[in-house]
Amino acid sequence: MLTSRQKLLLFESNPPTEITFESLVASTTTPETIRASKLTISMLKELGMESCLLARQLGFDAMDLADGPFAADALAAFGRDAVVDAFLGEAGDAVCLAGSAAATILKISVEELLQRCVAAPEEAAAVLQQQVPRALALSGVGALTLLDTGLRAPQLIRIGIDRVIVEKLTGARGTQLELLGF
Repeated sequence: MLTSRQKLLLFESNPPTEITFESLVASTTTPETIRASKLTISMLKELGMESCLLARQLGFDAMDLADGPFAADALAAFGRDAVVDAFLGEAGDAVCLAGSAAATILKISVEELLQRCVAAPEEAAAVLQQQVPRALALSGVGALTLLDTGLRAPQLIRIGIDRVIVEKLTGARGTQLELLGF
């Protein structure tokens, strides 16, 4: 399955007789080396990587997933939910994926991204700043999700999102608007 060149890149001078996912993990091969060898997530699955979460064991992260071809291959190999569960775990991942090809390919909503930004207002602001057009960044986002991020009126206004936009797109009313500082 693997070419001699790929084996040499992955294992330097001493490739195992049978190359499996486990042998890749044991060799401490880096994601950069795996990508340079043109080994894809689909190919890793064929070598025995049973779940997308195991890609994290090799060192792959949201930065890798932000690449469109990588995301498309992961989607084809494991399906949307498994890929999102594996690579969108925390606020930093949300920032990385916001506005990326992966967000489009995997249909990751702003709501899903902001749900990873609980008590992380800087990261939540960075997610919103990457949305185009910014005036619609909160479309489909619930008022409670927005509150949970810790973002408040001054930060929202600074990135071009005012009270009218928040009311219209999140459905925030009364106490929720007060808690947001509007």
